[in-house]
Amino acid sequence: MICRGQKLSIPEGAKYLRLMMASLSGDRRTALTIGKTGFLFTVHDLLEAVGKWDLYGMQETGQIKQTVLAWNATHLHRGDADSYGEQAYFFKYTFEIPAGAKSFTLPLDQNLLLLAASGTDLPACRTAAPLYDTLKKREFDFWITEKDRRLAHPGMLSKAAGFLKFGGSYVSRSLQREIDLL
Repeated sequence: MICRGQKLSIPEGAKYLRLMMASLSGDRRTALTIGKTGFLFTVHDLLEAVGKWDLYGMQETGQIKQTVLAWNATHLHRGDADSYGEQAYFFKYTFEIPAGAKSFTLPLDQNLLLLAASGTDLPACRTAAPLYDTLKKREFDFWITEKDRRLAHPGMLSKAAGFLKFGGSYVSRSLQREIDLL
């Protein structure tokens, strides 16, 4: 559902509202209203990887998003074909429902998608320690020597060997699945 400021009811007895959402246009700061109370939060990008490495050759820095991943799609459908290798991510957002609230209003932002919403009386689980490392998004600000750059870029032979290894492994697994189905 595209967020267009729709007003939705809250199930009776619910104490927490959980939303599964993603943004079509980068991480977006937005507001949600539950009853008469407003909540500011950031909805994370649908297509941006949750975690990634520093990629010197592409002048990109790594990061790990500090949010709860609710669902990960391993491929997308574009038109009439599958788009393998392109992943999509939806994130979980939990809000305590103010006393007396009977409905909530989605943000008025057509770049936000709501995949699911539920009301519950159970609080969110808490872990004893963080489940992942931290790496904040930052500007590209590191440089390496020419020698290190050459060593970091695989040659054509290394690329071909890696492709053949991956392809052979993929075909082997696919054939095994087909045999298992017989």
